[in-house]
Amino acid sequence: MLFKNFLAKILNKTPILAAAGFLFGTIFTNTTWAMEETIKDAHIAIPFKSHIQTYASFFSYDFNYLEEARQVVAHAHFLPEEIRSFFEKSAKTYDRKQFLKYFELQDNTQFLLNLDPENANILSEERLSLLDAESKLKFQKICLSEIKSIYEPYLTNIKYIIKINGRINTELFDSFLFHILGVGKAYSGWFSEEEANQRYSYSAYNITRLLQGLHEVQFLKNSDFGSLLSLKNSYSPADRLKCFNEKGKESISTLVIAGGHVGRVGIESITQYRNTLTIDLSPLQAPDIISDINNSDLLNGLVTYYRGALDYIYDTSNVSNFTIFCPETMECLAHLLRPGGQLISTNSLNQHKPIERTTANHLMEKYSFKPIYREEDVDSIIALEKQDAPF
Repeated sequence: MLFKNFLAKILNKTPILAAAGFLFGTIFTNTTWAMEETIKDAHIAIPFKSHIQTYASFFSYDFNYLEEARQVVAHAHFLPEEIRSFFEKSAKTYDRKQFLKYFELQDNTQFLLNLDPENANILSEERLSLLDAESKLKFQKICLSEIKSIYEPYLTNIKYIIKINGRINTELFDSFLFHILGVGKAYSGWFSEEEANQRYSYSAYNITRLLQGLHEVQFLKNSDFGSLLSLKNSYSPADRLKCFNEKGKESISTLVIAGGHVGRVGIESITQYRNTLTIDLSPLQAPDIISDINNSDLLNGLVTYYRGALDYIYDTSNVSNFTIFCPETMECLAHLLRPGGQLISTNSLNQHKPIERTTANHLMEKYSFKPIYREEDVDSIIALEKQDAPF
C-alpha cells in the first residue's frame, strides 16, 4: 500500500503533501512479494508463505573462512558493484539466528529501521523537519506501520525456517555462484537484456581466478573447477525438480513463477514462503529451480509430481500476466491446480494485476476456469478459479 494515499487523506495540506511526496520517493525501493498483505478483493485467499527443506547443493563451504571470502569477492573488480554487494549482504545475513533478537525486544521499532537504511533515512529528523509537528507524528506512525507490514511475512517465518532449513543459509552463496557461472539468465536490474548480457558476462579466466581465490582461503571446498565451469550447460531444471521433490519434507501447495526465496533487504536469509515451490530464471532470486517456466522437461516433471495438488499458482513477474506462457505451459498449470485452485497474477509488490481479457476468456473457455473479479472494479479479472469439470 502506498503512503501517498494515506497522506492525501490524513494530512490534507498541499505544501505538506509535496514534502511528503519527496519523503516517500525513497521508501521501499526494493521489491517484495508479501502474500499475507490484507486485500479487499473478494474470494481471494492468501496462502501462508513457504520453503522446503534444503536439498543437495552443487557447492560446499566452510563458514569459518567467510571473512576471508568477503575480501576475495570485494577485490574481484571484474564483477559489477551490485553483484559484489549481493555477496556482502549474504555474508551479513546468512546466519538466521541473529534475527531471533526481534522476539526479545519490547520495542522493536529500531530493529525494523536498522534492517534497511532507507527506512531510517526516510524517518530522519532532517527529512521530517519539512513537516509540522502533527503531520510529523502521523507520518511516522504510517511509515512504521507500513514497514512492519512489509517485513511481517519474513519476521513471522524466522523460527519456522530455522527449524526446517537450519541456522545457516547456504542458498544465498549458491545463488551468487550460479550467477557467476552463467546458470540461468543474467541479472537484469534496470538494464535492457542486451546491456545485462554485456554487464554480467564474465570470462572463464576471471571466473576461475575467483573460484581459486575462494578455494585458497578455504571458504569454497570444491576444487574441481572444470565441473563448476560446465554447470551452465549441465544444469537441468528437470533433474533439480526431481531432487527437490525427493528431498522435500512438506507438501507443496503453491507455485510461484518469477520469484525466489531471497528475503527482504536486511533479512535476505529468511524466505517469506512455506509449502511453496519457486521457479525463476534469475539465480539471484534464490529460486528452488532456476529456469524459464516454458521449459518442456520441467513442465513434464511438474505434472508428474504435483498434478491436482496446488491451491495457488502465482505469476509474480512485472511483464507476464500469463500472456507469454506457451500453450503447453498453460495446460500444465491447469493440470497442477486442484478443483477450487486459483491462477493469480501479481507484480513484485504483491499488487494484483488484472488478467488480460483475451487471455482470461481463452483460459475460461478451454479449461473451465471461473473468473474472480476485483471488488471495486467488476470488469477487472484478478484470478481464475479451476472448476470441478474436466477439460
